[in-house]
Amino acid sequence: MGLFLAGRPPGPAALLCGSVFKHAALPVLLLVVGCSAGESARRKDLPYALDEFNAALRWKHMPAAMRWVEPQAVPEISRGLSALPEDVEIVDVELGAVRPSADGLSAECVVKYSWYRQRDTTLQSGFEIQGWRDTGEGWTLMYRIPPADPKLPRSPFVAVVNE
Repeated sequence: MGLFLAGRPPGPAALLCGSVFKHAALPVLLLVVGCSAGESARRKDLPYALDEFNAALRWKHMPAAMRWVEPQAVPEISRGLSALPEDVEIVDVELGAVRPSADGLSAECVVKYSWYRQRDTTLQSGFEIQGWRDTGEGWTLMYRIPPADPKLPRSPFVAVVNE
């Protein structure tokens, strides 16, 4: 009997549904395989690394943020994170200019944070420069420094450590 119902030939919808269900396993399989391979490919992508690191900071997921930090930079960056007052709430992160090195193996990125302190609630914003390096396995954070222009406000992370 198959797709024929009560002796009538199948309509276009029935044929489409039968075809869709028959081939539904292939897209699902490709999605699963693509997702597992995609993580390592994304790890090599600088915009992905910038977004993951800074989103982890915004939501105070410090272990997730520290996975992006080069081992030799962990003490200094940890000091900046731990010096941040508990009542600072990051409300926005904007990724700005990315300046890659000539060889493409490192880059400096301008990042703007917007935050408030719970006791004050005045929205503030500040900038920092993040230095990233391509290790071959992916991008890792080497340093965080204030902007060169002293007129630009600093992010709360570099304002505390680098004074």
